[in-house]
Amino acid sequence: MEELNHVNTYQNAQIRNRFSSRQLELPRPCYYLLQVLGMWKPADSRNCFHTFNHTFSWLIWIATIVIMYAVTFQLGESRWGVIINNVTNTFNLALPFAYCRYYFSNGNYDRLLIHVITLHPEALDLMKQKSKIYTILSLFLWIYGFGFFYRHWIMYAFPTYNAFYYVCIASMIYMTGCWACWLSIYAFVCQVHKIQIDLYCLKMKKNYGYSSRTQAAEVSCVTNLMYHFHDIREWTERTQDDFSKIISIGAMHHILNITMFALAYFKNEFENNFTDWLFMIGILFDVISVLMKLYPAGIVSQSLHDIVLIAGEHCNLHLDGKELPKERLTFYQFVLMREEDMGFYILGVKITSKFAVGLFTTITTAGLTFFYYAKPYLKKIPV
Repeated sequence: MEELNHVNTYQNAQIRNRFSSRQLELPRPCYYLLQVLGMWKPADSRNCFHTFNHTFSWLIWIATIVIMYAVTFQLGESRWGVIINNVTNTFNLALPFAYCRYYFSNGNYDRLLIHVITLHPEALDLMKQKSKIYTILSLFLWIYGFGFFYRHWIMYAFPTYNAFYYVCIASMIYMTGCWACWLSIYAFVCQVHKIQIDLYCLKMKKNYGYSSRTQAAEVSCVTNLMYHFHDIREWTERTQDDFSKIISIGAMHHILNITMFALAYFKNEFENNFTDWLFMIGILFDVISVLMKLYPAGIVSQSLHDIVLIAGEHCNLHLDGKELPKERLTFYQFVLMREEDMGFYILGVKITSKFAVGLFTTITTAGLTFFYYAKPYLKKIPV
């Protein structure tokens, strides 16, 4: 075991040197968008980017919040429902910038990717493919978010064009871009864990499926698998520590925003400037945000459960009627107990794919039911 640790330490050092010397670039969704928005900078960036990211990016971020609050009170006037709804919207769009800066500065993003690539070199190509997919997804989310808030916020606030109108458009483009990029970063990190776990499962099937091992070889195989399983557990716990508060806060303010948005809509705070379809698109904005925080983590939980299933299946390979496969049964019992505590949590609840899909179904069903059945008893807004 000590020799294995020494080899892993040496390999990590070699991989780290390759990345630091830019012979190999770490996959990262929205690589250029993050730099333009000031959410991240490369380690060897030029002084202009360094200054921008550490000084002007925070100033621009604060300025956009101030601008959005100015628009909020211009919209609200005496309608407090509009003001409270737009305050929660500003939190939804502004906080992803702070989340991303905090995670890249204090989290384990680089260390996680380097570690997974060290153990599984083939993971690099898979990460690059996923990074491109999430970059494209961010662009679609960016367009969707800006389109909604332009119609919901900017057009509503400015019946006529003026200089402040264009300032608000630039601010909205910036904030929705931060929102879209952060969702992809979080989902990509979960995807990296899934890649790590899936490659571990392939290793189990390949090296664990022989039924004619000697006792010593069997013990060595199980010991190696337990070591790498503990490694997966350690890195999922590190990511959980990085994301626990961020995801809990994010989910809470999105749920709050859905509530305030629905109350403002049904109290006719938006008057005749807000149609039913725009209301549904607004609810969909928050549902997408919540799902992008829950479903990737649920996939990781499902992949962890696959380890238990594979370990249980291979317990049958030695059942010849003479003796039980003690090492394999011990390993199965070990992963079965550990898997229950592994994965990502939100507000103390483990995120599973069943939990994410169930929450999505509940929100969708409740929203549609309330929209179509409660509407006849409320003040109408013309479509």
